[in-house]
Amino acid sequence: MKTILESIHTRLSTITEFNYIGEDWGQLNTDPEVAMTWPCCLFNLSRGSYNDLGRDQTKIPRNRQTGMFRLKLNIANPRLDVTAENWKEHDFMEKVHTLLHGYSPAENCSVLKRKNYKRLKRTNGMIVYKVIYTFEVTNV
Repeated sequence: MKTILESIHTRLSTITEFNYIGEDWGQLNTDPEVAMTWPCCLFNLSRGSYNDLGRDQTKIPRNRQTGMFRLKLNIANPRLDVTAENWKEHDFMEKVHTLLHGYSPAENCSVLKRKNYKRLKRTNGMIVYKVIYTFEVTNV
């Protein structure tokens, strides 16, 4: 999984408008000024499920599986001037989508497919867009 996350991080790092790109470990729930600079894209594998494929005596572990995973991205940009920055987050989401949709982060992965998104207004007034992509990993 670490290889997949590193591949996604490298890909997202090409979006120069983001001042912070990294693993989502709850930064938006702490003091945001300490954790990162804005705008940011935080991501993690938020859910996964496995199905058994069988056994392969030449591999370790011998029991092989297929996994289905959910990649969750949080795109956040606190607005200092609400009129000058209208729809800016949508530009960020489009750039992320252009890079990730159809991208395979590892040799044994299917391509990432956008599943859904949700706009959240936090208690501090910040708007966060959660975008979900799904993919499968075979022979793990």
